[in-house]
Amino acid sequence: MLDIGSTVIKGLRLDADGAVSSASLARRCGQSLAEQAREALARLGPATTTLLCSSANGGLRVGLLSLSRRYSGALAERALALAGANILYAMDWRAAADAPVQPAVDLLVLAGGVDSFPGRTARAGIAALAAAVPGLARFPRDRLIYAGHRDARDAVRAAWPDAALVANPLRDAMSVGDASLEEYVRTTYLDDIESKRELLPLRDVADAPIQPTPAIVAVAFRRLLRRFAGPALLLDIGGATTDVHFPRELETASREAGGHAGRSETGRHVHTALGVADSRAAALHALLADRRCADVMLALHGDGFRAGFAALQDGEADDRTAFAACVYLALRRAREPVDGGPRLDLSRVATLAVTGGASMVLADAEVRAMLAIAAEEDPGPVAVVLDRAYRWWSLGLLPAPLANASLMEKMNV
Repeated sequence: MLDIGSTVIKGLRLDADGAVSSASLARRCGQSLAEQAREALARLGPATTTLLCSSANGGLRVGLLSLSRRYSGALAERALALAGANILYAMDWRAAADAPVQPAVDLLVLAGGVDSFPGRTARAGIAALAAAVPGLARFPRDRLIYAGHRDARDAVRAAWPDAALVANPLRDAMSVGDASLEEYVRTTYLDDIESKRELLPLRDVADAPIQPTPAIVAVAFRRLLRRFAGPALLLDIGGATTDVHFPRELETASREAGGHAGRSETGRHVHTALGVADSRAAALHALLADRRCADVMLALHGDGFRAGFAALQDGEADDRTAFAACVYLALRRAREPVDGGPRLDLSRVATLAVTGGASMVLADAEVRAMLAIAAEEDPGPVAVVLDRAYRWWSLGLLPAPLANASLMEKMNV
């Protein structure tokens, strides 16, 4: 198995006797991605089945316009996140009428309404949106998808003939009853990955479609929950993004609404400007601008605080500082959302798990310190679990029977 990341290619071999071995290869400039992936596979040795996932394409960029941010919008966001999409913005149809020009996205999704209820509100909302934002000109996109009330489909066709129509996730109640939107986005993501020029030569190597890494890690997280004390929070920190995977019981809005609407008991939110390679400058700038920056630097550098802070100001912070910045900022934004993300109750976290490059660089105590600063209180007896072998992603690629407790023990989970 291979995970082809933006900065590192990771490989894992699972033998018939259950033995686990791994290999890691830093991405190199000047050599094709396919050649480097084949080199990583050669290090692992011959295999009867080869499975690949990739985040090398950066993920699908998605925008969401919904009838309601609280209900239909929230459920659509969950479906999009579980499919591995990066949601650049989300707003309701009324707010869209006055919105400035948004960043270009691969997919723009319109969602809203419950099929078993009257469709008047959805039809009126679509008509108002079409009148206020002709052609959705302020929302540049490659594709437009409508996944809302069935009675508003004709209005969507009339306003935007290029729109793809998929089944409304909300058919009979305020919970997800159809996975068509998630499957559409996941299929588009797979097509996007496999259409990348550098990945095309690997299609013949893989015994299944190349999967999006964010969606694979989401599956791995759901399997890891069987091993973690709950509630558990997982941070996946890479070169371009930081993904937060969480159970619904940590989501404040879900508890206030009286339950966890939707099929999945887990969610994911991606921070597209928090990373240690492509997004390094943005992450360090965000840390510098944060009111608790000094606390973060003091916790990391102790007596060397002043030198560390000077390096941060000069944009020359070391990897330890960059990874810690992503951990802290992701947790801070979970407690105090600034980009439309979910609000999470950090005081209830029993396990804080970290994968990605940060798990190889940071110490348990440093991760715990970032949680304490972000939560602004002593986190108490929180278990910090780090993916020291950088293997957790593979649990999402394996068939369910193989991703069992015995394998997890061998991975020190």
